Amino acid sequence: MNKALIFMTAVLLFAFFGAAAEEQYFTICEIHDYVMEALPDGWQESISTQWRTVEIKTPVLVPDVDSMPVLALRVNTDDMLDLSVLPGNGWSMPDKDQRTPGYIKVSRKADESKPDYSRMKIRSDHYYTPVDMNRCLSGFQGRSLQKLADEIRIPLELAACGRYTWDFSHPYDVMVNVYTDEASGASIEGYVNYLVYQTIEGIPLISHIGDYLPYDLPRWENRLWPRSLMMGLDAYGGMSFLYGQLEGSVIADDVPLAGFERVCETLRRAVEDGHIRKILQMRLGYAVMDLNDLDSNASGYRGVTRPIWHADIWWLRKGTSEMKADDPEYETNDYGKMECARIAIDAQTGEIIGIAGSSAPEQKKNAALWQYNGYPGWKDVRGK
Repeated sequence: MNKALIFMTAVLLFAFFGAAAEEQYFTICEIHDYVMEALPDGWQESISTQWRTVEIKTPVLVPDVDSMPVLALRVNTDDMLDLSVLPGNGWSMPDKDQRTPGYIKVSRKADESKPDYSRMKIRSDHYYTPVDMNRCLSGFQGRSLQKLADEIRIPLELAACGRYTWDFSHPYDVMVNVYTDEASGASIEGYVNYLVYQTIEGIPLISHIGDYLPYDLPRWENRLWPRSLMMGLDAYGGMSFLYGQLEGSVIADDVPLAGFERVCETLRRAVEDGHIRKILQMRLGYAVMDLNDLDSNASGYRGVTRPIWHADIWWLRKGTSEMKADDPEYETNDYGKMECARIAIDAQTGEIIGIAGSSAPEQKKNAALWQYNGYPGWKDVRGK
């Protein structure tokens, strides 16, 4: 091989491997379209390790929006609710002295035909992401979970007046209480409760980043910890909802995100190392970081959004360890196991930020994990 050909081959190899190694970035719209087209049934893969084969059958949720902005967040403590705008009668709120600023809590009493559930045995059935909203409940005249949720949305959206929005299509926990008369053995579904993320710019606001760390954060009285919408109803007209009044101001119009495969690589490594035994769900959304800028705090902004992949997983510290057997006297579910943990992955780098749970790994405290110091923008990554 002559020198010119050797040189040209070297150039081509360098270009090929350099392009392969270069980090690629995507918009949230591109990631959404990829997941919808390439993974209509979620991430499905068999991963062999030296101890076992782990089956990945994971639902993946990505918001259907055009951009993922960075937003400063604050609690709106000014909004109050006029109960007269709500349909029907019997609505009430806690006494003024008991209200938490920035939160709205409203309830309506059930009619007098409601059974005395306190005399019955109660079982709470939980349904997690993705919830089958077409599930019908005989205790509610055969109405579906979707139909019941829509009934609560009517007064809720009147109360919110369009100022706040939630991801109603993807509740992350739906609890159905089943009541059993121990004398007759008859059972009936009597109460349904939904937990739903608030959305900002169409993107779910999942939690503060501290929820993914295996230690308590330093005390800071101005820390903004988002609260999910809780809404429930019984079969006799009783209804309630509780929500936080968070609002945002755009800091950056859009930020670049690592590709979904980059995120999978990170989780795949943890599976191969023997830590992850199951991935229950993955969801792209926002965590909240602390905003310490004094100018922003003067306007009440105390938090800032951070793009993350949230995942619920089974995590063990050693590859040789086995999952603990369930207590036969205490029924549990996939989310109730001792090994169940929350994991946050940086949506811009694809790397793990933190893992929280009883079996989570030790992690050193690092203020950069919870304090906002800016994020790479499109100009930064395109300039590399």
